Amino acid sequence: MTRVTHTLAALLLGGAPSLLLALPSGAEERLLLRQDARVGDRLVERSVCEVRGKRTLRERGAAREFPLLSRDEEETVDEVLEVAEGLPVRVRRRYPMQRTSTTRIGTEETDSRDGPLSGLTFLLEGLGTRRKATCEGKEPSELDEAVLRRVEHAPIGLLLPATPVAVGEVWEVPAAAVNDLYFSSGLEHPEHARLGCRLAEVVELGGRRCARIALELDLASIGESGSRTRMESRGFLLFALEQGAPVRLEMAGHVVATGTWGEGEESVEVEAGGDLTLTVDWSREEPIAGPGGSGAGSATSPPATATDPGAGGK
Repeated sequence: MTRVTHTLAALLLGGAPSLLLALPSGAEERLLLRQDARVGDRLVERSVCEVRGKRTLRERGAAREFPLLSRDEEETVDEVLEVAEGLPVRVRRRYPMQRTSTTRIGTEETDSRDGPLSGLTFLLEGLGTRRKATCEGKEPSELDEAVLRRVEHAPIGLLLPATPVAVGEVWEVPAAAVNDLYFSSGLEHPEHARLGCRLAEVVELGGRRCARIALELDLASIGESGSRTRMESRGFLLFALEQGAPVRLEMAGHVVATGTWGEGEESVEVEAGGDLTLTVDWSREEPIAGPGGSGAGSATSPPATATDPGAGGK
């Protein structure tokens, strides 16, 4: 999956729309929002994260600005090997594609390259801070710790409430859980993490009854070198109720990172940031028959785009 921090690091370093129909929902209807992963499932996740802004270098009292567009694309395929209370606690994850590009606005010069996870396969065990990743064919010492933190992010189901909720009700995800989730994976030392959620409405998308969950995210972190990152964003998650699976995530907001490289007169202060957009689409295959979960499953069609990411947060 595309990670916001990876996209921001790039700045520091150099079909027809679907129809979303609101369904009538009685005021007393309470919904249990629970991820329902099953052994043998294959969950395909495709994400795109963009930051359009600038990078500012300050050196010996002089400042230089570079307008940039950073784009991070990622695809993962998770095969569920073990489940606990509907959440996948043992997963084999493949990275068929991970691509990062940075475009210098005005010159249209683009630096594009494969990401460090492209082509790799990991075994993930546990949840949250207890989740550990082992890369097939590589020793832990061969991978950067920040790369492993990105792989070890918890499933999106961790943000769902523990008890049934009605339309309009709100809840907050515990800070420790926010640190383990998709949004902040890759952050070294989170200082502040808040994720507010509200069940905005129940909609129909592609024949599926989905909960539309409005999200408000506020994150701040500090790195080992003293660099700091701050992000504020709003958006929504579409969650298929009968299938117990995420469908689409859209977030939009602002992110800024600052840091200093070098010492004394040779030091360079760097500030990078801008407007952020993040979209994630999931498609799910049915449990796979056969020993070891091998073979072809029946995949649901990838969801069509749901527009207006900010609307869910109103």
